[in-house]
Amino acid sequence: MAMKSFVGAFLHILIIALVVILALIVLLWILPFTWPAAASGTVFFSILSIPIVITAGWMKHILDINSRRVPKRKCFDKNTIILFQKNKKLFEIKNIRGRQNIYCRPNI
Repeated sequence: MAMKSFVGAFLHILIIALVVILALIVLLWILPFTWPAAASGTVFFSILSIPIVITAGWMKHILDINSRRVPKRKCFDKNTIILFQKNKKLFEIKNIRGRQNIYCRPNI
């Protein structure tokens, strides 16, 4: 889960960087006297974006990662049984309200 989150966040940052570079290149293409810089920027963008797109495709295939969403965090099922401290009663986790003490046995 941590690796999926890290790779997904890293790909998200790379995509944001590519969009910023693309916006700068578009601005350079608008002004005629900056066309040489725009042409070299376009080549740089192409060299950079092709491996990133291939990597993103493989990460989606291998790790089932989509860089546009954060993975859902689910630790317990809603029907997990919890033992309470005061009255030693069992409750399902979906019925627990805030500020209730849960019984924890020390590791022996």
